[in-house]
Amino acid sequence: MRAYTEWIDYPFVIPQQRFSPSRKSFLCGYRQLASKAVAKASSSTSGHDASYGADDIVETWWAAESGRKGEWLELDLGRQCRIEAVQPNFADDGVPLMRPAASPMVYAYHIEGSDDGITWTTFVDRSGNTEDDMPHELIMLDKPVKARYVRIVNDRDIEG
Repeated sequence: MRAYTEWIDYPFVIPQQRFSPSRKSFLCGYRQLASKAVAKASSSTSGHDASYGADDIVETWWAAESGRKGEWLELDLGRQCRIEAVQPNFADDGVPLMRPAASPMVYAYHIEGSDDGITWTTFVDRSGNTEDDMPHELIMLDKPVKARYVRIVNDRDIEG
């Protein structure tokens, strides 16, 4: 048995026959757009500024000053890009490891795109989400979106 973990964070196709990982034939063709993005946010806590929201390092993350509705993180991708999927990764900053079953963590948010950073169009809407604890949901878009700026906005007050 072998494990091939070089591209494990990227979406892939599970092969139905023998394959060669060196050819990367199982990748879906997506590439990480956010890792070089310039980030800004509605607010940040000390040690968790906006730039950590796009650095692709699991040990760092952006955290808003509050968990209030309306907090946002915006990424400037540097140019208009074709976006086919998004995967917000929530760090659960300040959330106890063992939460009572009666208080599930539910992420309610929407993701918007813009060409100019002024006019925004929502292309992912999880504002009515009721699913418990989906901190790394991979969202495949029905139709690709073109945008230079991408913004995730919190749609529900988080108590804590």
